[in-house]
Amino acid sequence: MIDLHNHTPLCHHASGEPGEYVERARELGLREFGFSEHSPWMFQYEGEQIAPSEEEFAEYLETMQSLREEVTEKGDMAFRIGIEMDFIPGCEQQARAMAESFEFDYHIGSVHNLGDWIFDHPDHLTQWDERDVGKVYEEYFKTLRQMFEWDLIDIVGHLDLPKKFGHVPRAGYEMYVASLLPLLIESDAVVEINTAGRDKPISEFYPSPTVVAHLARAGVPFTLGSDAHKPSEVGRYFDDALALLRECGVKEIITFDKRRKVGLPI
Repeated sequence: MIDLHNHTPLCHHASGEPGEYVERARELGLREFGFSEHSPWMFQYEGEQIAPSEEEFAEYLETMQSLREEVTEKGDMAFRIGIEMDFIPGCEQQARAMAESFEFDYHIGSVHNLGDWIFDHPDHLTQWDERDVGKVYEEYFKTLRQMFEWDLIDIVGHLDLPKKFGHVPRAGYEMYVASLLPLLIESDAVVEINTAGRDKPISEFYPSPTVVAHLARAGVPFTLGSDAHKPSEVGRYFDDALALLRECGVKEIITFDKRRKVGLPI
């Protein structure tokens, strides 16, 4: 129905022209489609680029506005413009300035790094062998809680991302999700079912079915995102994602229009 988490080549780790993503969404019959490019302040290692520069992000916004005009003219789907706000302590001023400079439809808040370690980076996978998995999850969810202090987040991206390569604490991590739950409810944030996890070593959505069920019981709202980095990934596994939500008693998924929530029955 909707796919709000998609990237462009301007992030330097995606391929395909934005128009090709839109065409794929059209082929699938999606009702709404949105891009949410990484923020320019995303942490990256020296000599590497996995996020757009400020100039490239300005190009992203220009491209999105032009593409929205084209899609709106055709009238077959709604086109949304978002940003994936990569949470890094100390970058609040940049994030707030960005949020005020453009009328985004939604902000996805994500945590990809703990200090100078990008824990979901395949080139730095060996660092997991040197760390206590339980403490990694504890620090990760603590950082997620800090993200809400920005008061800028509409959607929580890939909520249990540390499991990407199969690293999960023996005792699980539901206790950390439980500690996050009051903030999710208080902030009225939406959690995305990020279907990209199905293609990672963990081979399941972010968040896991168990976590989705827990959040659904608490009344947390959901949206959908494929986290596509190439056109063929748009809308991947959405039938299964919708089936999971229905099994958990979820009656609607959320989209956004200028940061205003809109519920769509499922």
